Amino acid sequence: MIYTEARSILELDEARWDAVTGNVLSMTHAWLRVMETHLKFYRPRYFFLENEQGPCAAIVADTYVSLKQLGLVGWLRQRLSLALRPPFSSFCGVMVRPGISLEAIMPDLDAVLRQVCRQEKRLVITVSNVEASEVASWRQAGFLVMPQPGVGRLDLPETYDQYLDALRTKDRQELRRARRRGEKFDLHFETHPLQDDGEQIYALFCEVFTRHGIPLESIPFTPHFLVALEREIPGDVFFLRGYAAEKLVGVGLCLRNGTALWAPLIGLDYEIARPSYLYFLLMDETIRLGIELGMQKIFLGKTNERVKQRHGFHLEERWLCYRARLSPLNQLLAWVLPLVQD
Repeated sequence: MIYTEARSILELDEARWDAVTGNVLSMTHAWLRVMETHLKFYRPRYFFLENEQGPCAAIVADTYVSLKQLGLVGWLRQRLSLALRPPFSSFCGVMVRPGISLEAIMPDLDAVLRQVCRQEKRLVITVSNVEASEVASWRQAGFLVMPQPGVGRLDLPETYDQYLDALRTKDRQELRRARRRGEKFDLHFETHPLQDDGEQIYALFCEVFTRHGIPLESIPFTPHFLVALEREIPGDVFFLRGYAAEKLVGVGLCLRNGTALWAPLIGLDYEIARPSYLYFLLMDETIRLGIELGMQKIFLGKTNERVKQRHGFHLEERWLCYRARLSPLNQLLAWVLPLVQD
């Protein structure tokens, strides 16, 4: 087994890396290039495993530590643990090549993880956003597990009418009420690439972050993040805009990954959003977009679970797998980690 370590994704061949990671957009070479340049709080380590058949596993670790940004508890947690996770994502930071099972590659993977943990002088390895189907393989390798917030998932039919028919009666009624409210504010929606409205779109995203208590200096991405995404992932980045008359008041970032649409960011003008049901309607328009693009499913983030359920979304389980370098510490971790986990 050949093992390669890199501090920048640019040190690794794109085609070989994507042979392992291409099924998950937030693990691809293009995505990670954007994150390295435009994500403020990201210090990556990449680990790549190859055997005689070619690439077989890829790992993304984030070693960023900051007392100012994380606070004392957050700084201590990050300083003691090696976090395996792709940046700005709800998906796992450890992937194996299609056709290879995680269980089959785990002995080699585990040897690398132990070596990396020693090199980075970390006591604990954490693997975020592990899907339920892979939990058993991590447990067999000695990892403990705990549930994380699930990811909103909607399996899409072929037509929007079929989608409506599948909703509960009360949810269809709520959608009709939201549309009537939106009409009073002259809400309408468009989807097209960035034009000269990038600054407006960025400001709307920032408004959501600040509304949730995150100051401007702590917003994770730079103003050029959106332009870079569109450049590096051409044809698969969509900006769904909501207008009240001629004013841009809402936006959803949508990313196409094979047969799935991923909608990780939403921006809102709250003065209009609350009375107009803008957030509710942006979610409905995202579903319309997914169906128009022929997508099979949509993934959203981990917030506003109740609103997403009214649109037919269900939670797809995600798990945190963790293990201490010294086995006796695992019992202590099992008690402490749930108390300090975000």
